[in-house]
Amino acid sequence: MTQANQFEEESAEAEAKERVLLTIKEVNLRTYEKDIKVIWDKFTDSKDIGALLTELDELFVDQQLFN
Repeated sequence: MTQANQFEEESAEAEAKERVLLTIKEVNLRTYEKDIKVIWDKFTDSKDIGALLTELDELFVDQQLFN
């Protein structure tokens, strides 16, 4: 049962990663530089790639940047 939960978490993280990468490639993010810099600075301190993806994903969802 815990393995199924772990699989769902990994799948959700993989989906977030794909959305973030696609958005970075296809969207002009200049308007969001300030927000992205704050997120990046947190990442450089923590080195937590999962948190980086989550925060970028949340920013992009909030700004309706996903197709």
